[in-house]
Amino acid sequence: MDQAAHLRIINTAFELFNVKGYRSVTLSELASKLGMSKKTLYQHFTGKEDIAEAVITEKMKQLTYQINQSKSVSDNPLAEIKLTLLGIKKQIMMINPLFLYDIEKYIPSLWAKIERFRAEKLTFMIKLLEQAQEKGWIKSIQPKLAAHVFVSTVQTIVQPKFLSQNHYSVGEALDALIEIFLTGIASSIYVEENGDIAATP
Repeated sequence: MDQAAHLRIINTAFELFNVKGYRSVTLSELASKLGMSKKTLYQHFTGKEDIAEAVITEKMKQLTYQINQSKSVSDNPLAEIKLTLLGIKKQIMMINPLFLYDIEKYIPSLWAKIERFRAEKLTFMIKLLEQAQEKGWIKSIQPKLAAHVFVSTVQTIVQPKFLSQNHYSVGEALDALIEIFLTGIASSIYVEENGDIAATP
């Protein structure tokens, strides 16, 4: 298989899905934008659903890579959480909620895969919060509940209706949430030993 062509299909499909949503994009439209025949598309993928799964899988790989990079550059669990959240922010800003809405509605098996991935990353975040708590670096809170509150809030504030009503961009809303979350959970001991978490690189 021509890997370069395979990846080009994935990237071009993502561009279309991100603008129009999954439902409105046709394979004929994708083939035309790629400058290839539908027959060539079918040499790489079984259909549009297969392409959508490849797109989501690629985005998951990118986010996982960013999270792994966070592990390698910091042994401070709270700073690692910050880097992880910034990585998540970057991926969220790249994906139109309409695309995800269509996946949830029209490809339930792929949506289930996304939910499993989210659950895995949530578990990772909880472990980091527990590590920080063992050091006395976060307040006496429940790490699991804190992580769930953060994720639920993210899902609310990235909705187009919320953003338009409150005149925020996705980036502004997520930056504010990350700062509020981190400064809210950081203990005075952490601040004394490491400084303001919001200013931590």
